Amino acid sequence: MPKPRKSGPASPETRSASPLPSSTHAAETGPPLASARWLLSLLLAVCGLALVCVYGAVCLLYWQGQWQFSFPPPALSKKAVSSGQATPAPPHDDVGFDSTDTGILQLHGWWIPAAGGVHAAGTILFMHGGAESVAQLGGELQALHSLGVNVFAFDYRGFGKSVPLHPSETSVAEDVDAAWLYLTDRRHIAPGSIVMYGRRLGATIAAEAALRHPRCAGLVLEAALPPLLDRLRSRGLTRFLPLSLIFHDRFDPSAALSAAAVPKLFLSDSGGNSADGSAPNPPLYYAEAAPPKISVTLKAAGRPSYSDPEYSAALDRFLRRHLPAD
Repeated sequence: MPKPRKSGPASPETRSASPLPSSTHAAETGPPLASARWLLSLLLAVCGLALVCVYGAVCLLYWQGQWQFSFPPPALSKKAVSSGQATPAPPHDDVGFDSTDTGILQLHGWWIPAAGGVHAAGTILFMHGGAESVAQLGGELQALHSLGVNVFAFDYRGFGKSVPLHPSETSVAEDVDAAWLYLTDRRHIAPGSIVMYGRRLGATIAAEAALRHPRCAGLVLEAALPPLLDRLRSRGLTRFLPLSLIFHDRFDPSAALSAAAVPKLFLSDSGGNSADGSAPNPPLYYAEAAPPKISVTLKAAGRPSYSDPEYSAALDRFLRRHLPAD
């Protein structure tokens, strides 16, 4: 019977042929590489997160500076006004009103007294547009003054000599109410002899004011602007933003015009002609406005509205019909 072979130390050749431990093998081959699909997914996720951050930052910038879309800086500088490039204003009294509890006057305006005439008992409360101030509207105010009616024009807070402020739909409504209170309380003017007059963005402001003060004699809207959100949606970048969430101002007078029963005069330029040129289209907001209402199309052709003789004639007819006799 053969004897069992004794185990002894392995020869060098045998030792070298023995398999290496698994840890040593892993160290030589390295960790498993990431797949291309995983890297692409990570890249897309990072890019998506970056786009979301950029989109959010743009929305935040628009939210913070939203007042500038309704109230951009006036086009005519103070230097131009002082150097005589603006139309001279009619004779007027500088008026400060709406004081705080500490006696600081918030608002500044011009009281332009009537020079006599059939409309001397009436007063026009004038509301300017969002990119202008009273000091720039000498021609417009002179045309109204020539009708023989009192005119009270004022600057919203943030404009002219009124206190600095980033204006908003709420702040300008408060300013108009303060101007109304100044006329009715301090000057003792009967509400039924005050006509609200607004141009461009001021037309929307005036329409809202007429709803809050239904005893006014009438409402004049000159070259009213579309609602703010509609104007923003027609632009390039803003159409892709959640505008209804970002902007708290609307400047849409549709509801006010449909509810206010005061007489209304719409002044629009000939740019509203129909496509075939046969007849002008109704002015903006005219269809939804409650009666009584009338529309007059001016042929200013890019010039100020008051340059058309029909401007003064239409206003004179409107005032004769709705203002109390002197």
